[in-house]
Amino acid sequence: MGRDAVLVNGPSAHHVVLDHLSLEWAEDKALVIFGGATDVTVQWSILAETLYCANHTKTVDPARFDTFGPCPTGGAPHSRAVTISTTPNGGTPPDRISMHHNLFAHNNKRHPNVVSQTLVDFVNNVVYDLGDLGANLGLKPGNPGPVRLNYVRNWVAAGPGTVTGVHMVSAPQNTAEGALQVWLEGNQIEGPIEAVPDFFATRGYLAGERHAAPPITESMPVAARDAVLQGAGQTLPVRDAVDARIAGEVLSGAGRFVDDPSQVGGWPDPAAGPPPADADGDGMPDAWEAQHGLDPAAAADAVDDPDRDGYTNVEEFLNGTDPTRRNG
Repeated sequence: MGRDAVLVNGPSAHHVVLDHLSLEWAEDKALVIFGGATDVTVQWSILAETLYCANHTKTVDPARFDTFGPCPTGGAPHSRAVTISTTPNGGTPPDRISMHHNLFAHNNKRHPNVVSQTLVDFVNNVVYDLGDLGANLGLKPGNPGPVRLNYVRNWVAAGPGTVTGVHMVSAPQNTAEGALQVWLEGNQIEGPIEAVPDFFATRGYLAGERHAAPPITESMPVAARDAVLQGAGQTLPVRDAVDARIAGEVLSGAGRFVDDPSQVGGWPDPAAGPPPADADGDGMPDAWEAQHGLDPAAAADAVDDPDRDGYTNVEEFLNGTDPTRRNG
């Protein structure tokens, strides 16, 4: 799991918000949510170009190779976006996972992969160039189920690496009847992608109503796509060249699966720019301190918490919140 970009793991991980992240070029998965993590929100982030063959030496039965065959090393290709599951040793499943307004691009599988008794609210996301698996569901041994998935108003589009006829949401056909409860609503598909396999209806995998989840501000798929392409990822103070390129490829239909960052221009080298004035060296710019009634000449106020919300002034600065207003 050390090759994943972000890991949220264990029952102590709760009420977690992952916001405006740019997660590219992970050797394994962009994001893993494991064992007992609850109330996790992933929003306005880019999860893209997880590496296809780099350092993947694990060999498997050739019958289990991806559509594109083995890697040059003889190992199985990877390039996975998101796994939501119990840990490999079992235990408590994660629950109440919200994923909205994210961009998934040039990942071969797992958009997301949910294999435990978990609620996942997957709304207003952009899924582009999804390889040979979209959202893939199932149950690991010891998980009673069901997997509960809301898959609502997402924009899903084929790209250069997409296999014709790939399913937006799928599962192994031998998954137990009723083990999945999938609510599909208002999704828009572009290109040779099927929504779900026919057996989803006959095996009782389609939910009769949407699963209850905390509300978000929703829009129709194209409006969500435009907002995500404009605003997802690390955008402040400006987007870097990698995020800008990937967002552009969604509309142009370009791009590729990646084995090494050098194949797509390599790591960016953004200009640092001049730091803002900080006379007392407390990590908070003088102008920001003055704006919020703090003393630009007193370093000690960096660790004060005037609104008593549990966040110090320097944390409020880093979070872009108001240190004088609770929940600001």
